[in-house]
Amino acid sequence: MKINMDMHIHSEYSCDSESNIHDICTAAIEKGLEYICITDHVDFNKNDYGCDYYNAEAYLEDLNQCKDEFKNEITLLSGLEFSEPHIYKKEFKALKSMGYDMTIGSIHWLGEHFIGQRKLLELNREDIQRQYFEELIEMINSSDINVVGHLDRPKIIFKEMPLISEYIDEILSSIIKRDIAIEINTRALRKGWNDLMPSKGIIRKYIEMGGNKIVVGSDAHIVEEIGAGYQEIPSINSRLISCLGIFQQDSFVRL
Repeated sequence: MKINMDMHIHSEYSCDSESNIHDICTAAIEKGLEYICITDHVDFNKNDYGCDYYNAEAYLEDLNQCKDEFKNEITLLSGLEFSEPHIYKKEFKALKSMGYDMTIGSIHWLGEHFIGQRKLLELNREDIQRQYFEELIEMINSSDINVVGHLDRPKIIFKEMPLISEYIDEILSSIIKRDIAIEINTRALRKGWNDLMPSKGIIRKYIEMGGNKIVVGSDAHIVEEIGAGYQEIPSINSRLISCLGIFQQDSFVRL
């Protein structure tokens, strides 16, 4: 199975990346990819050091220049990874109206707690997991997003998430009902977790429940990570290939 996309890449328009879009395109072409989407962070939680960092106008100008430069070599798509769009509805709506190809909705914050900081290990793990999954379900049911980002993200800090079994049917049913895609995110492989986000078992369950919209992304923050970890994907499910696609102009396109 050849996967020819990377639909989750961060550039210098994210607060935690220094990669420029030109170099991203060059690296993706060298790796044989045909479709890439630059999905920079948009955060409005005041506790996030990237709050208000994103510059939509500068990003789109830069991306469109690179899109024209590389138009015969790769399809370059515009995107966002928007944190908690169900909370920052006005801000999300304003950016969405600018015509991005794809929007990822992700839960990065639970109030003042960032999902990834070691401080979470000092808190009640069951409470944090319940809060996360309930927030995730609220985002899925009330946000005009294309893709749910790394839906089992807390595992990168907790390693084990036994409570997910209580919520996963509702989460996946809501995703399918709202015609939202999931992503296969390979970042956890680079964080010491020997699995994808979401786990292979969750991806299989999504397909078995009738889900059929999946994008693949590395969640790269440096160019060396583009397309990384894809060797883990073919073993998931024989029907996976028929579910893969990209988003162009806010619509899912099967490949």
